[in-house]
Amino acid sequence: MLADEQGGIPSYKSINRQLFKIAIPIIFGQLGVVFMGVFDVMMLGWVGPTEQAAVGISNAVFFLFFTFAMGVCFSISPLVAIEKGKGNTYKSWSILKASLKVTLLMAIGLWLIYAAMTWVWPFLGQEQGVEIAAESYLSIVKWSVFPMLVFMAAKHYFDGLSRTIPASVITVVGLLANVVLNRVLIFGFGPIKPMGIEGAAIATNIVRFGMCLAIIWYLWRDRASVRYRYKSARFGGADFSYIYEVWKVGYPIGFQFFFEVSAFSLAAVMAGWIGEVSQAAHNIALHLASVTYMGATGLAAAGSVLAGQFYGSQNKWGILRVGKLVIGFTLLYMGICAMVFMVFRTAFASAFSNVPEVIESAASLLILAGLFQLSDGLQTTGMGLLRGMKDVRMPSVIAFFAYWVVGIPICYYLSFLLEMGVTGIWVGFIIGLTLAAICIMMRFFNLQKKLTFVT
Repeated sequence: MLADEQGGIPSYKSINRQLFKIAIPIIFGQLGVVFMGVFDVMMLGWVGPTEQAAVGISNAVFFLFFTFAMGVCFSISPLVAIEKGKGNTYKSWSILKASLKVTLLMAIGLWLIYAAMTWVWPFLGQEQGVEIAAESYLSIVKWSVFPMLVFMAAKHYFDGLSRTIPASVITVVGLLANVVLNRVLIFGFGPIKPMGIEGAAIATNIVRFGMCLAIIWYLWRDRASVRYRYKSARFGGADFSYIYEVWKVGYPIGFQFFFEVSAFSLAAVMAGWIGEVSQAAHNIALHLASVTYMGATGLAAAGSVLAGQFYGSQNKWGILRVGKLVIGFTLLYMGICAMVFMVFRTAFASAFSNVPEVIESAASLLILAGLFQLSDGLQTTGMGLLRGMKDVRMPSVIAFFAYWVVGIPICYYLSFLLEMGVTGIWVGFIIGLTLAAICIMMRFFNLQKKLTFVT
């Protein structure tokens, strides 16, 4: 636990040191995950705009549903951190076991949903070439759902223990493997014939299975986890209680993620209604924004862990100081990212495409992507802090209202009724994200004031 000063109130210096110790490996790991998608989009852009648009819409559909299960996994790290704050770190093993059982059930459900997408594609209104390629990509990557969820469950177990390096190293190695496999399978090498978008999907599967096996191997050999495993078997309690706790905290987080990602997924579909060039430009801007977003998610994850530890040890002032530091660093980081997007927008767009129309459209969208960096960062770090205090239901309500009641209708109105095209979609993003950020920030500070335990 963090060193306490000033009569039980931890110093900003001690929190700051722990914050970056936890956050930096998470950021690198998150960047590794995102860059896998970025390199798919970039390398398939060299094949053609149809393949580039197809992998964008296919990933949008994949993560539309996967994000709920991913959100449930995000409950693991704050639950583990809270037990660590209470001095019951060995219970983290029971939480991990329970989460793996929940993960298996979710993976079965997701696989069935992806298999059923064969009948749904014709109703999404995409161009025929994009639809065929997207269906082919999704039919392959659906097999990676379970190993991907197992990796995430183990990752969040380690994150909750403030041990963020193992999963991050595995992820970065996975990224490097993904780039090599993409080059070989998409374009061909020696006796291996070019496979295009199917090659990208196969490369993704190989990497996800490899990452799962690597973290299982590390988990089983980790000395601390071995101790927790034996102690949990003696004193950990019934598995059902932990399964219920993971689900109770996890499903509202899952809905938070679902509401946000489903709004972005629908926006990708709407971009496809406008045209192939608009959809490709939208995918480029969105993937670049997702790269900078990983910095904010790393700060959010670290904030969630530290807030959870202080929540478990009943230190409300520690929670407040964590919140102030996380919010301050998020504003600084996302502000810098916004300026970089605006200054280097054409260079970034050119790296993803050689089609002049796509480059021009993507460059203009990156100006808007820069504008919503601050709101996007604040809403995700705020939700991370609230997860550390096990406050998950109201944030899911806020997410639904901001994205679906406000954001999506404005996107449609500006894009199609006012004929602003894909630009209207991004202006709608800015409005929805800003509303979410304001509400989440108010929720965090009000809830922290009302905490009744004393330090």
